[in-house]
Amino acid sequence: MIFETTSPTNDYLYNINELNHFLDNLPKIPLVIMCANDQVAEYLYKELKKRNLHFPEDVSVIGFDNSITSEMCNSRLTSVDVPTKTMGSVAVLVSRINNPDKLYETIQIDVKIHEKESVLIL
Repeated sequence: MIFETTSPTNDYLYNINELNHFLDNLPKIPLVIMCANDQVAEYLYKELKKRNLHFPEDVSVIGFDNSITSEMCNSRLTSVDVPTKTMGSVAVLVSRINNPDKLYETIQIDVKIHEKESVLIL
C-alpha cells in the first residue's frame, strides 16, 4: 500500500486530514505502507499511535528520501535514500529542451534502503 499526499504544500493539518481519510477508508490495515517521503511517514506514525497501532508490530512503514526525519522518528524509520543531486542532474540532461520530440524518458537510478526499526522482518 502506498500513501502519497496530494497537498500542494507541506501544510501539516491538510496532510493529517488526508492521512486520516486514507486510514479510515482502508478495509484493513496492510502489512506495509510506503510513504511518499519521511515526513509523511512520521505523520503516519503519530496517527497509527493514536489508533493504538504500532510499527512494525501491526504495520511496517517505509519512508522515501532518508531525511533527518527518519532518524528522529520514534521507531527509527526505514527509508529509501534517493540521490537527489543525481536525479536533478539527470533531469536537466534529459529535459525536453534537449529532446523536444521525445514524449518521455525512462531513467533508472540506484537507491539504497536504510533498514531500521520500522519494518518487521518476516
